[in-house]
Amino acid sequence: MASKLRVYVGQVVGTKMRKTAKVSVQKLVLDNYLLQYFPKSKTEFAHDPNEDAKEGDIVLIQELPLKRSKFVNFKVDRVIHRLGNVVDPFSGRKCDLHSYWKEDELLVEESKQDVFNESAV
Repeated sequence: MASKLRVYVGQVVGTKMRKTAKVSVQKLVLDNYLLQYFPKSKTEFAHDPNEDAKEGDIVLIQELPLKRSKFVNFKVDRVIHRLGNVVDPFSGRKCDLHSYWKEDELLVEESKQDVFNESAV
């Protein structure tokens, strides 16, 4: 009888080890006394053979059938969402957390000038 392998979605918190990503996984745990769910996070080490994952990325990790080492029990299946290159839905400009990218501001200004130049002709 085959055992079911666990699959989690988590955020990469470290990539300093070679071909290994440190992934923080959030779970909801039920408190039997209060009958309320509380968040609990656990850190898992995942094998990343191509070193695709960067810090801050959201990844899908899958349990390995055999442990790769003492701490590495999972492998990075795929990167779901990369950190950065986020487009603000209101302005349409790329941003990082609290600030807009300066390169993108220049591109937006150039495109506006092109639009004005085309309308003038």
